[in-house]
Amino acid sequence: MATSGRTIAYSGAIVAISLLSLFVVDSPLFHGIALGSVLVVLCTLVVAWTMLPALLAVLGERVNRGALPRRLQPKEDVEDATGRPGGWERWARTVLARPWLAIPAAALLILFALPTAGIKLGIDLGISAIADEPSGKGAAILADKFSAGALSPVQVLASHEGSGALSASDLATIDSFTASLAKDPRVAGVYSVSTLLRQTTGTVSPQALQQLEQDPAVKPVLAQTVNVGGGSNRTVITIVPRAAVDSSEATGLVEDLRDEVIPARTASAGPQMLVGGETAQFADLSDETLGKLPLVMGMVLTLTFFYLLLIFRSLLLPLKAVLLNLLATFAAFGITTWVFQKGHLEGLFDFTSVGFVQVYLPIMVFALLFGLSMDYEVFLIGRMREEYLRTHDNDHAVAKGLAHTARPIAAAAVIMTAVFGCFLVADVLELKEFGLALAVAVLLDATLVRLLLVPAFMKVAGRANWWVPAFLDRHLPRVGLD
Repeated sequence: MATSGRTIAYSGAIVAISLLSLFVVDSPLFHGIALGSVLVVLCTLVVAWTMLPALLAVLGERVNRGALPRRLQPKEDVEDATGRPGGWERWARTVLARPWLAIPAAALLILFALPTAGIKLGIDLGISAIADEPSGKGAAILADKFSAGALSPVQVLASHEGSGALSASDLATIDSFTASLAKDPRVAGVYSVSTLLRQTTGTVSPQALQQLEQDPAVKPVLAQTVNVGGGSNRTVITIVPRAAVDSSEATGLVEDLRDEVIPARTASAGPQMLVGGETAQFADLSDETLGKLPLVMGMVLTLTFFYLLLIFRSLLLPLKAVLLNLLATFAAFGITTWVFQKGHLEGLFDFTSVGFVQVYLPIMVFALLFGLSMDYEVFLIGRMREEYLRTHDNDHAVAKGLAHTARPIAAAAVIMTAVFGCFLVADVLELKEFGLALAVAVLLDATLVRLLLVPAFMKVAGRANWWVPAFLDRHLPRVGLD
């Protein structure tokens, strides 16, 4: 508890910092995930500090009952009776003697990261995953007999600017807008107040609108598109796309409405028009997520750097940790893009590519993976720092630190890779994407990064690993692992 207890506290804090960065995204989805994940981390730390040592104290040596037969137990990774180092230490000294081994590992990670440059983001609702459920069958019939976009039409709210009901100019704009969209090949149907007016009165005018408001038989139908009880100053235009609600074609229609069609008709006069509906919400969520991604990354990288600076009291080690973790994370993004956006390994993972990656995958996976990978960093470098403070021998510290932490890091990575890999058997595409991204990132981080790139880097850097300016060392709070 005196050493690892403090270490897991710092590791948990790093994970919490990464996850709390999701609160800058203005979406309840990200807020809920961030809060739930941080609570899980805090609860795990409380259990590790209280229940675990209490149970170990009560059980004593009995905790080892039911162990595997000795011949099946892994050998202790320490020096044997002859002084020969264990396997992990021998590996560490091999890397220290040949730090150039890190070059092909770094090149491989860069190669894996290349597809990230062409990543395309979108939202797939996973309707195909519920094809055999009642709701899935209903959606299929709706798309077949009517239109795929009928599941969730695009809605445009037209409001009269200022006081008073919809004016003649407003109604003329709405009528022209409706007629134009009806000819758009991307639109299966459009319905507005002008549609109702032409069907009932044959004219589109404020007088015709007032006439319908006075007709008890038509008023309930009119109220579905016009806020009759609220002054008749707002109306809803319903647009049914031919494409599905979560398709890139539907998103393109929404973007065209907002950027070109509506501004062209309301530039001089006419009602204010706002585009809503699920497709528009998806587009806005995409914009919010992508817009806040640089901020989230900047916050996580900056806070992590200064946090590790306080713990390790080094300038180079936090910088190295941030850069290597970024490389492993982008390599995982690249592999995920190559598989799910490009459609490779569809048969192996049982999916059909939709041509993009879920829009919220990068920001969520980044926050989670950066916290987890920094978890490994604190364990590994923290143990190396203990040895360095005791011996002031960089190579010895790296070898011993890796020898004492490689097994738990590898074991934790295997467990997490197996857990995340289970997501790949789900029918929902986004779960497959999350599972692959997380599993690959953890695997790359625990192998190529922790067991090869880190010791090679620390060998090349030498004593510079542990350097911090004297003036900075005097002013930094003492919160180290020692």
